[in-house]
Amino acid sequence: MVLFTVAYFPSSAAYASIVLWAFGIFTFIMWIATFRANAALFVVFLLLWITFFLLAAGATAAGGYVGILTALAAWYAAFAQVIAEMWGKPAGAWLGPALIKPKK
Repeated sequence: MVLFTVAYFPSSAAYASIVLWAFGIFTFIMWIATFRANAALFVVFLLLWITFFLLAAGATAAGGYVGILTALAAWYAAFAQVIAEMWGKPAGAWLGPALIKPKK
């Protein structure tokens, strides 16, 4: 009796590419939403959608390097937000201004 079977996908690379394109499109839309957020979050989403599109196109080396830059930018954004909150300072000092100023 077989308790576990593994599905066979003859071309799983194509499916991975489709998923990466889908995440890239979603991340691109989220990046547009960050125009009114701080500059650090803008850079994180910019680099992230570029990473997804490079990986989906098969440029794995370039996608990997941009992915490392994405991780560094995300770590900085998270660090700056936490430090600003803990020290009681405005986060904008470390995170940068928004590209489009929110209407008041």
